[in-house]
Amino acid sequence: MKIRGSELCDKLQNEAKARFVHRLTKDNPVGLRLQPNVNPTVIFKSDNEWLAHTFFEITKRGQLSNKVHYCTSGVPPGYKPQVFASPALITVLKEELEALEVWKGAPGLPEDVREGIEISISKIELTLTATKLRKGYAIR
Repeated sequence: MKIRGSELCDKLQNEAKARFVHRLTKDNPVGLRLQPNVNPTVIFKSDNEWLAHTFFEITKRGQLSNKVHYCTSGVPPGYKPQVFASPALITVLKEELEALEVWKGAPGLPEDVREGIEISISKIELTLTATKLRKGYAIR
């Protein structure tokens, strides 16, 4: 049977956190190191939030099943994931955005290059918006 992680006893919650190290939470930096190609968007703010939205297979004896090597997480409707980025990364993104804006206006730029620049600008703007660290920085 499946049980929500927040309903497990402390011992089973700790076992679940030890077993499922690929979870992407602010409390679990190991998850990002194990998945280096994953977008660094942190899906859950904390391990407790992850437990509250994740279901685990439990045996008849009340233990985590050893036969199941995955768990099922569900993000609640309207949930907005938080992005955690270092101040150094934010600085680099802002500088890159400024440089791309200059290049976008360069005369004689091939259309496909200009389109690539606009795509990059859009992605950087989305990232800066998601981090909520745009304060004091005007995006054109």
